Amino acid sequence: MRPPRWSAISLFAGALAFGVAGLFHPFLTGDAATQLGTIAHTPHWRLIHWTLLFAFPLMQAGILGLVARHLDTPGASLLRTAAMLATLGFGIWALNVLVMAGTGWMLAQTPSDLNAQVLYAAIHPFGLAAERLATFAMGVALVVAGRGIRAGRRFPRWLAETGTATGLINVAVAVLFAETSQVMYVGQGIIVTWLAAVAVVMLVV
Repeated sequence: MRPPRWSAISLFAGALAFGVAGLFHPFLTGDAATQLGTIAHTPHWRLIHWTLLFAFPLMQAGILGLVARHLDTPGASLLRTAAMLATLGFGIWALNVLVMAGTGWMLAQTPSDLNAQVLYAAIHPFGLAAERLATFAMGVALVVAGRGIRAGRRFPRWLAETGTATGLINVAVAVLFAETSQVMYVGQGIIVTWLAAVAVVMLVV
């Protein structure tokens, strides 16, 4: 069964929006005062983060369209599982973005204030830890999705294999690297790129 066209468009729009917003997001390095200063001097900080946040449900809707395309195939059960894991991953991922869109931005209004620095230093590790867990969950989701696409045989095999590979890369990144590592963002970028490829395939196959 072909899913509604809007699900593929939603997935592509979400992946594109997330990717573009991610390119404008600065790397946060240094101590709390330095990071708050970076946030304060980043144009459109809240726009960047709200774009990331709105991209999550758009991508999730697209993933459900992927499931719909495979309901009558041997890959249906695997893709349902992948969608559930992706829901968990996106939800946890959003926690860090919400922290940075709200509390991080508020504290950055007074970056030299010691209380703001202490509070940021206490809260930010929670967000980073959530993002690491989300990277792991999304990695597992893509491994399962890749196996489901291969079993369903509705889409090209390369899409299944690259999905599995993307998932394994992100599982490895989450396990082997600390949540403060910039490598985490590279893995996430690969996830979003693969989801964009899924959207294109959904539109043309």
